[in-house]
Parts: sequence; structure tokens; C-alpha cells
Amino acid sequence: MLSSLYFIIFFTLRQLPSLMSLHTLHMRATQRTLNNMPSSLESLTSLSDLDLALNELPKVPDALYSLPNLRRLNLSGNCITELSSAIGMKNLAFTSKCLLSVLSH
Repeated sequence: MLSSLYFIIFFTLRQLPSLMSLHTLHMRATQRTLNNMPSSLESLTSLSDLDLALNELPKVPDALYSLPNLRRLNLSGNCITELSSAIGMKNLAFTSKCLLSVLSH
């Protein structure tokens, strides 16, 4: 059962580029790191709500900086210790205690 669940998740992630009108994507607790983050995320230009909570991310993935409609990004449960200089995400509501700590310094 568990291996079939991973197959479904992998198969679905491979289809991301074809989901251009996707508005919400929840990848909570999917063991995401910078090395296994889907590179096709940047093609989801309609994405407005992204949940990456409870993963292993040390920084905001670069692909997210190019998402023009992203309004809610949940990074709780990751310890974000580094921010890119491209942090021009003015309309974004961050959800992460670690990230808010970094932003306040």
C-alpha cells in the first residue's frame, strides 16, 4: 500500500507542468528537500496556495520566487535559515516561525 502511494505521488508530480491552472498544491510532510523539489513548480503560474510544511527545507526554493500569483506559502516545520535576495514576494503571507525569525533580523 505504501509503495503504491509513493508511485501515485511521483506520477502526479511528473504531471505538474500540465497543470498550469492549478491554484492549490499541498506537499505537506512529503520529505521535500532542495534536491528533490519538483523543478516544474515554476511553470505553475496560477498557483496561489502552496503548503510545504513539515519537510526538510533550509531555504525557500528558488522556483517559488517566480510564481506571480503565490499568496500563501506554508513553510512551518522547516527551519528556514537562509533567504534569497529575490525576496520580493510582497503579496505573500508566510507561515513559518523559523522564517519569520529570519525576516525579523
